[in-house]
Amino acid sequence: MKQHLLDNSALIQKLDTQDMLGHVEGAVRQCRDARNKALHKKLNFDKSKIDALLICGVGGSAISGETLAVYLRQTLKIPVVVNRGYDLPAWVNSKTLVVCSSYSGDTEETLSVFKQVLSRKLKIVILSSGGALLREAQKRKLPYYEMPAGVQPRGHDVLLLYHSFNPFRKFKIYTLCDQRNR
Repeated sequence: MKQHLLDNSALIQKLDTQDMLGHVEGAVRQCRDARNKALHKKLNFDKSKIDALLICGVGGSAISGETLAVYLRQTLKIPVVVNRGYDLPAWVNSKTLVVCSSYSGDTEETLSVFKQVLSRKLKIVILSSGGALLREAQKRKLPYYEMPAGVQPRGHDVLLLYHSFNPFRKFKIYTLCDQRNR
C-alpha cells in the first residue's frame, strides 16, 4: 500500500524547506505564550474614555483587524475601523485607541500613522516583532505586544490575529459568545 504524503514525515521535511508545518504546529504554543504575556501587560488607559478603536496596518496586519472586527461585530461596544493608509482619518480624536500593527515593524504606512499619533498625543498600542516601530515603542515606553520574530509573513497570520485580539480583551470592548454559541 502506498504511503500518503501527509504520513511521510521525511518527504514533508524535504519539501517544506521553510518549515511551515512547524509554524502551524507551534501556533497553539505561541498563542498561549502571547496570552500569558498579555495578562501581565499594563495599559494605562481609562477604558471608559475610549469610544473607537483604529487598527493601522497593511497586509496581514490589516487582515487580522478586519477579521476581528467581523468576528466580534455582534458584540462590539465601540466601532472598530481598519486603516491601511499613510494618514490618520480626520475623525480620530483623544477618545480613539490607535493600534499600530506591523509584523516587521518597518511598514512605511504604519510608521507614518505612528508619527502622526505621537504628534497628536493619542492613545496607542503597538503590535510588532521588531523594526523601527518596536524600537520606538520601547524607547518611548509605549504599550506594545511583541510577537516572535522570524516567522514567514504567510505563517504569522494566526499569531497576528491573536495579538490583535489583546487590546479588545484588555479593554473588554466586546462580549464573548453566549452559551448558545459555545
